[in-house]
Amino acid sequence: GNLAIIKSTDVSKSNPLKAVGRTVKFDFLSNRIFAIGEASIETDSQLFAGPSLIYSYQSGKLSSGGEGRVKFHSEK
Repeated sequence: GNLAIIKSTDVSKSNPLKAVGRTVKFDFLSNRIFAIGEASIETDSQLFAGPSLIYSYQSGKLSSGGEGRVKFHSEK
């Protein structure tokens, strides 16, 4: 079917975030978003795409899970 989408705003920084994938999960304990399968994570200035992506709200860092390349585009 269709891809899952999560849109959120980090309240402390007011930075929009959009996560898309076949499966999208938010882990409340680790404060991370997991986008799995045809995944992409978009911030206000950057776009990441790959097979599996993990974004940490705490550190503001993105990592790749699984195999495959991550595509990156920045407007800054």
